[in-house]
Amino acid sequence: MKNLLARLGPRSASGMVPTVRAALLAALAAPAALVVAAAAPAAWPVIPALGLTLLALVLFDALLAGPYGGLQIIAPADCEVGEPARIGVLADLPGRATGRADLALALDPRIAPGGRLDIALSRGTEGEAQVWHGSAMVTPSRRGTGIITRGWLRWQGPLGIGARQREVDLDQAMRVWPNLSAVRSPALQVFLKDLAVRPDRPSDAGRGHAVRGAGRLPARHGPPPHRLESLGPAHAPLRQGV
Repeated sequence: MKNLLARLGPRSASGMVPTVRAALLAALAAPAALVVAAAAPAAWPVIPALGLTLLALVLFDALLAGPYGGLQIIAPADCEVGEPARIGVLADLPGRATGRADLALALDPRIAPGGRLDIALSRGTEGEAQVWHGSAMVTPSRRGTGIITRGWLRWQGPLGIGARQREVDLDQAMRVWPNLSAVRSPALQVFLKDLAVRPDRPSDAGRGHAVRGAGRLPARHGPPPHRLESLGPAHAPLRQGV
C-alpha cells in the first residue's frame, strides 16, 4: 500500500505549523500574562517561560503526528458538464497518533467553483489504519480539460495544537465533455429502436405513398398513340359528302 500511495510531484514541501487551537491558547494566555506582570512584577520571567512551553508543546505534537508516506488522487479521466463526479483521496500517514487530516486541492475553476476543493479525511479500517481516505463531489461547469494542479495535506497530532503540512504538485487532468444524458435517456433509446424496426410509421404511410406518386402522369384511356397510327385509312373517320 505504501508503494501504491507514494506519489510525489516534481516539487514537494513540508513543514510544522501551529493549529487554530494553539493560536487560541496563545490569545488566552496574553491577558493572563498582563495580570501576572501587573500583580507580581518580579514574576515576569514566568511569562516567556509559558510561551516557550507552548511552543515546545506545538512542536512535540507535530512530531507525534507522524511522517508523510504518500498521496493519491482518484479522479475520473472523463466527465460531463452538469453531471456530478467524485474525486477521492488516499493518504498514507504511518503515525498512529495522528488526530486529524485534511486536504485542500487547487484545480481548474471549470471543475469546482473558485478553483479550490476541501476534503476531510478519515482513518481507515483496523487492517489499514495508516491509510486515510476521503472524497468530495464536484459538478463541472464547462467543457474542456481541467487540471488538478496542487494539493496541501495537513495532519494534526493527538493534542490538536501542532500539525504537519505537505504541499504536493499533482498535475492530474480531467476531461470535461458536453452533456449527453438526454441521448442516453431510456425514452429516446426506445424511440430510436422503434424507428429502426419500423422505418415508416402508420400515420405517415399513406402520406409517403401519396408523395411518391405525385410526380406520375394520369393513366390514358383507349389505345396508345402508336396503335392509332397502325390502324391505317380503313379505320379513319368517315367524311360527309359534299
